Amino acid sequence: MKNTRRAILLSLLMFALPAAAEPSLDAATLKLIPGRMQEFVDRGDISGVVTLVGRNGRIAALDAAGFADIENKREMRPDSIVQIMSQTKTVTGVAAMMLVDEGLLDLTRTVQDYLPEFHGIQVSEKAADGSVKVHPPQHPPAVWELMCHSSGLGFLPERGEFARINYTLDHALAEAVRAYAGEKLVAEPGTKYMYSNMGIATLGRIVEVLSGQKYEEFVQRRILTPLEMNDTFYFPPDGKKARIAMIYTPDGVGKLVLARETAQGGDPGKYRAGAKYPGPELGLFSTASDLFNFYSMLASCDQDDAG
Repeated sequence: MKNTRRAILLSLLMFALPAAAEPSLDAATLKLIPGRMQEFVDRGDISGVVTLVGRNGRIAALDAAGFADIENKREMRPDSIVQIMSQTKTVTGVAAMMLVDEGLLDLTRTVQDYLPEFHGIQVSEKAADGSVKVHPPQHPPAVWELMCHSSGLGFLPERGEFARINYTLDHALAEAVRAYAGEKLVAEPGTKYMYSNMGIATLGRIVEVLSGQKYEEFVQRRILTPLEMNDTFYFPPDGKKARIAMIYTPDGVGKLVLARETAQGGDPGKYRAGAKYPGPELGLFSTASDLFNFYSMLASCDQDDAG
């Protein structure tokens, strides 16, 4: 089971394959991966892909297929940088758990204990007859409920200037979370799983408040730098932009087109120019190798806990 957890096959735009495979992995099977990934590219299902297979803290296979930038014929490479979107949530969770280890954060305490703007938050529930009842929650959302997507916070605000914050990135994290605190909960805390970007962003804001650092600075200093994740960041530096993969979406008639207004994180070709919002729920760029460092760390922690 531990070895299974160590084998990492990253998401659709984060696969991989290199050098020599370990004896415990089937080399012939690993050699099939590049061709299989190329099939997805040739069918037009994806623009490009990086595939990484790792085990026992070592990379067994790393390869790439397709394009990082179709328009400019820039090929995807094993060291291409992509937006890892919701894999960022895991990093935010680790940041929060570091504060738990240090005695600064108690997961059982309420969010309002750390962020006073959440005092007085209300629940807005629809009854079977379609009526809406607004009332105080049976208990205020707890920090652990943010982490489990059961705080009662919805995905994002349905309207207003923060409804598209994941696309515009045009407000600071503190501003966004202050606005989220003004939203109504859509379920009683702890009673229902609802995938919530607002909840994870709120967790990132708690990291800011308790650490006394900007969320992205804390992640950089405490996670990315120690793990030598040198190609992982929230706001692209000039020296890394040429390696960043574009984001594509189906046009409905069998062709992939560059996502601009529809891409979370903003138009990929603008490299987040002017962005303020780091996005604890979706903001990181990374590479397959950097993510291998991160997930190997998690696997090592799991092994240590298991004794």
